[in-house]
Parts: sequence; structure tokens; C-alpha cells
Amino acid sequence: MNTVTAFAASSTGDTTSAGNHATAAAPEKTFSPLVQQFLQFLKLEKHFSDYTVKSYGADLIQFGLFLGGEIGQPAGAAPTEKVSLEQIDQKQIA
Repeated sequence: MNTVTAFAASSTGDTTSAGNHATAAAPEKTFSPLVQQFLQFLKLEKHFSDYTVKSYGADLIQFGLFLGGEIGQPAGAAPTEKVSLEQIDQKQIA
């Protein structure tokens, strides 16, 4: 099992390969293919530790939520249009 799937399994509560401890129900963390490739690159080519790759994955999820307008809004701000992670992958920053 690679780090990406181990991180995803541990975040969904699958303890068969991630450990034998009970975890609280956490929201499912899924990565786009581009993020999976990046995390695999960090692990396999750059030899980052499992913990570092896991932290990068968590940070990328949080950044995606920010870009999608789900977090980071000032109090009392008007709601913005929701953007999916797939749409973020397809957008180009000008």
C-alpha cells in the first residue's frame, strides 16, 4: 500500500492496513489524480517521510476547500459560488 492510499484509508476509518485503532468518523478525503501523482512523486522520487506526505495531502485538501470557497470566508460575507475540486484542476490562473 502506498502512502496516498494509506492516508486515504486512515482518513476514512479503514483500519485493516492503516493500524488497529478505532478512529472517529472523519470526512472522506479523496485526491484528484494530479494530487495523487504529486504525493507519489514526493514519496518515491524525493524520499519524503510518510508523515510529510500525509501532511502535504492534508494541506492540499484544505487549500482545495479554500479555493472552492468552502472555508476562509470573512464573517458576514455574502456566500460565493461553490467550485468543485475537478473544476479547480481544470482552471488556469491568469
